Amino acid sequence: MIGHGGMGDVYLAYDQVEDGYFAVKVLTQDFRDHPDAWRALKEEVRKSRDLAHPNIVGVYSLQRDHTNAYMVMEYLEGKPLDRLLAEDYARGMPFQQALPIVRAAAEALAYAHDRGVIHSDLKPSNLFVLAGGRAKVLDFGIARAVRGPRDGRFDARELGALTPEYASPEMIAGDQAPDVRDDVYGFACLVYELVTGRHPFGSDDAAKARTRRGARGKPDPAPGLTRRQSQALARGLAFERSDRTASIEFLLAELQGQAGAGGYKARQIVVLAAAGVVLLAVAVWAGNRVLAPSESDIFRAALVQSLPPATEYADPNEIATLIELGNYYLQSSREAFDPGALSRGVSSASGAFSKALKLDPSNPEALGGVVRVFETYLERAEGMAKAGQWPAAREAAVYGLDINPDSQRLRKVLGTSESRVGSGQ
Repeated sequence: MIGHGGMGDVYLAYDQVEDGYFAVKVLTQDFRDHPDAWRALKEEVRKSRDLAHPNIVGVYSLQRDHTNAYMVMEYLEGKPLDRLLAEDYARGMPFQQALPIVRAAAEALAYAHDRGVIHSDLKPSNLFVLAGGRAKVLDFGIARAVRGPRDGRFDARELGALTPEYASPEMIAGDQAPDVRDDVYGFACLVYELVTGRHPFGSDDAAKARTRRGARGKPDPAPGLTRRQSQALARGLAFERSDRTASIEFLLAELQGQAGAGGYKARQIVVLAAAGVVLLAVAVWAGNRVLAPSESDIFRAALVQSLPPATEYADPNEIATLIELGNYYLQSSREAFDPGALSRGVSSASGAFSKALKLDPSNPEALGGVVRVFETYLERAEGMAKAGQWPAAREAAVYGLDINPDSQRLRKVLGTSESRVGSGQ
């Protein structure tokens, strides 16, 4: 035995056929006796097998042997984060030293989110730091397998698949569908604990912390972090989903001082160069005035400049389906605005249009679709700001900046809405 947790015991196993070591997690009887949970877990393990990422532990199979149910996983050498902190960094790790671990976890989560998989049980014991300093996220999808409306079938907490101290308020309530912002909350808890050695709310779960501190309550600033970084973590730990940072990528960018830049210097250079091209292309002499291009024009040109070469073979039917999906999500969101349905994930307007554009860079419908997604965010963000709906305006601006990080108008909405939300307006 090499580990123990709420879901079961983990053993080191040697496979004589494969001539290698594996980790085998034997699930608790409480879990395997729930047929609904078992079926859901099989589906989540199937999804996890498709998450081929260097920062996600490999999951190979879920099997039964008589009364035992077990998962076969990649064997790792190192320490889970909870042990690393307890044994080596009781007062936390300097941020620059912790940054590679933070980045590894963020990259793993962003990769999974783009493929429609939400972790749902982020905690220190599920972040494994390898001997060489790299980190891997464990147990993808296990908590999600036993989540959902409480209909009497099973409860994630009863089965050890939910750790309340690191769960968002929505996860604790159990009455809403999983959302990437549930993982944002857990990730922010991990980052805070990694750099301070302690839980952001003294190990209170989100429900208790909200009762003690109020709906707008924040953790104490983390020593060693700048004021801006502490504010970024506080937004990731917001008790209200609508107030919480919209994505793992954006929270990481804020922590690295790259908010609104997406963290991609190369992309910034391309956008600036493309903007210059557009300015030259659309400059029109009109009464000694030059008509400046709109942000949509600049964004469109930047997309064109950054497009990869076309794939050797692109299935026209797949491209048509993706564009149809993108238009469906876009139309649905215009009727009842849902920023998540437009964002970068797989099941979203931007995700569908972007994938179609990657397959066929010359496709005008795909290009126009991505631009229309940006325009929708811009229109909604500015409209909500004008109406004084500051949390909603901020959320729309954050999502929009993830699509077009160089939008000055969205940055203006974001800055104003953050100041208004911070002052309680």
